[in-house]
Amino acid sequence: MSDKQSTGSGRNSANQASSINKNHQLLEYNSKEKFLRITLDFMNDVSPIFFDRLIETLPNYRNRVTSITIRVIFKPKDKDDLNHTMTRHGILEDVVDKLNNFQRLARVRFVLNLDYLSLSQIESASAIYGLNFRSWTFDILTDDVEHVQHDSAIDILLRAHFGRNALMKELNKIKRMVSRSLAAGDF
Repeated sequence: MSDKQSTGSGRNSANQASSINKNHQLLEYNSKEKFLRITLDFMNDVSPIFFDRLIETLPNYRNRVTSITIRVIFKPKDKDDLNHTMTRHGILEDVVDKLNNFQRLARVRFVLNLDYLSLSQIESASAIYGLNFRSWTFDILTDDVEHVQHDSAIDILLRAHFGRNALMKELNKIKRMVSRSLAAGDF
């Protein structure tokens, strides 16, 4: 390959990275540091399509980043609609599913921004426990930063919530399979 081809493809890569960065406003990409910040902003009511586009954009970074921060921002509890907890869980679960395909990860930091600690608000964060990358860190930002230690009360609660959700998904899958089999007369 000639120097011109190499330079051209490098420029093309830079242009592609630059255009990827502009694809979604919830992503901040630093190509020099190989860093990606994903901000799941639940402060503002936005269309689910907005988050779907975020999920579609993430694979473009899979070979570019080594460090990721996932930041989840909630409304103050008294103004938050907790009926969205499962939807939020699903969004984070989709993000985690995409991140599980990132091969070069060396660092993942998960941060919750809350007005004050509310267990009902942070249940949706349990989806982070589906992350295959095991050395991630977890911080909760309220009035002061709290690093969530492994096996702390919050860690255990969220891990249990994640496990319960995973079991419920499997149970629902089995129910659907049995229903289909019964409808088809397979039994």
